[in-house]
Amino acid sequence: MALNTNIGPERVQVFDLPLGTVQVPGAAISTAAFLIGTSKVGAPVNTATSLTSLEDFVDTFGDADDVGYDAYYAVKGFFDNAGTGNTAIIVNVGSSPGASDFIGNAADKSGLRALDAIDDVGLVMVPGLPLELAYLVHGSLIDYTETVRALWGATLTTSFSLLSIPEEISLANSEDDAATGAKFVSVSGSGPYVITVDDGAAGPVDLSAVTAGMLVRDSGSTYAGVISAVDDGANTITVETDPGVTFGVGDDVLVKLPSAISYKEEVINNPSRTAAWYFNPVVVLDEGASASPGDTKSVDPIGHCAGVIARIDANTSVGGPSHAPAGIRYAGLAGIRGLSLVISEREDAGPLRLAFINRLTSFPGSGNVIFGGYTADSGTSPVYTADEQLIQVMRSLQFIKASLEPGLRGFLWENFTPATQESINDAILSFLRNNAYLFPVGLPESQQFRVISVEPTQDDLDQGLLKVRVQVRPNKAVRFIEISLEFPLPSA
Repeated sequence: MALNTNIGPERVQVFDLPLGTVQVPGAAISTAAFLIGTSKVGAPVNTATSLTSLEDFVDTFGDADDVGYDAYYAVKGFFDNAGTGNTAIIVNVGSSPGASDFIGNAADKSGLRALDAIDDVGLVMVPGLPLELAYLVHGSLIDYTETVRALWGATLTTSFSLLSIPEEISLANSEDDAATGAKFVSVSGSGPYVITVDDGAAGPVDLSAVTAGMLVRDSGSTYAGVISAVDDGANTITVETDPGVTFGVGDDVLVKLPSAISYKEEVINNPSRTAAWYFNPVVVLDEGASASPGDTKSVDPIGHCAGVIARIDANTSVGGPSHAPAGIRYAGLAGIRGLSLVISEREDAGPLRLAFINRLTSFPGSGNVIFGGYTADSGTSPVYTADEQLIQVMRSLQFIKASLEPGLRGFLWENFTPATQESINDAILSFLRNNAYLFPVGLPESQQFRVISVEPTQDDLDQGLLKVRVQVRPNKAVRFIEISLEFPLPSA
């Protein structure tokens, strides 16, 4: 039960918690991890390095001319929006990295796996990659934050991946031709499959603009194959999906640059409740050594989006992570000169929203903003509940889970008597009350959160396990969502 009093202009809320209640601190879920490549001599490689300013980043990893794929601007965009003093974790994967360098592996703790040992990784990004690399890395990035970062025997990860549509893609829901006049000749292989094409008269087809990550379609759009390689001289296109009997000799082979929607839904095709997609590059001042004063360039917006999320997380007066990282009031983009694309609210907004792609757009008198707060569900085959389709819901759960896991470790290997169980419940309730801004204002506490005691079995006691069930309601419009914690891992 809580007692509300007013002292002067301030409102004080006093809870009658028992003396000695364990106080669980809040976790840092806005720590942003960037995977980059840089040519700066002496920059650490495959080492997670924490920084709190752009100046520190430049000193360690270089400037706009050193850092590949314009990732310098992503880190700058993070600090421009989150503010100096927020933490960015940088993993440099080499001076000329390929997709496998970014993905890395667990054995040598390289690439994404260089983050494994870091407890506080909130937002993970691989900014600026061109289509031919992005289509290989993006799926692995989603998998990393969805599964690898899930700890303590629970299924909910405490990290969140942010992804942007590659800059080559400029259309929301329409595909550009990447090659024209290609006719089917033959297919070989059993996966991958090599399609040979000609111009219909045994002549060559210009495939010079075709890259990996693009799509092959038939004229009826019944087939979609993702291109993994192309040989312009040999007139061959390699795809991962079996063309089967789709094509006959002389049939049109349509080579397409994906739209934003088909890139997410068909090329990547990896729904996730702990990831989010963004579309529309930002325009920034060109800081390259060869740029003239006032020159601008278009770059990946994902670092700017991460900065906005961190800024809103810190604003507990509006709900912190329980507030959507979108909208006109709080999700304005700082440090940019404009947006690269004009996104039509009439034609593009609806399809992007239905495909769970968040757009960067502008409104008269409101400036440039993030509009859309959806997780990376699948627009063609929904797999998550309405609650799990909202970034603010999932990140509120991640904040609670990431805070309680380390905060309750002091109770491990206890005998879990009724008194101990009561102390655990008091600690959780104290944490939830201290972070009451996460929950709908005006609802009684019983409709905001609940702690459910779990009676340990003898096997649980033998393993030193602590099991906790917490039900929370981070939004008035959603149901109670349960977070089940079990730690340490039973196999540990």
